[in-house]
Amino acid sequence: MDPFTTPPVAPLQHPKAGIASFVIACVGTLIFAVAFIIAIAAGALDRYPNEDALIILGVVVMVDFLLSIVGAILGMIALSKKNTKKIFSILGTVFNGLAFLFFLIVFVIALVGAI
Repeated sequence: MDPFTTPPVAPLQHPKAGIASFVIACVGTLIFAVAFIIAIAAGALDRYPNEDALIILGVVVMVDFLLSIVGAILGMIALSKKNTKKIFSILGTVFNGLAFLFFLIVFVIALVGAI
């Protein structure tokens, strides 16, 4: 082997945490969209479900909120890894961060409306 040639470089790969972050963002968006459509449909029909259904809907939204936090953390972890592709890490971090901010804004609006 010639001492002046460089060894072959392995192609960059996507980190698993970045892919997981992006998948969590997609699943979280889907969950929230379904919950939102159910809530809007129930309000438009002036038929609110019983309290148990509202509690389940609230729990689903809270789980989605926690998923967005986990997804954002996974995305940040993936962004810190060197010599990896960053596209899924960036997309997952941005989408989960936006979801987190959206939940916070809705929570603050609900608190102000309750006062």
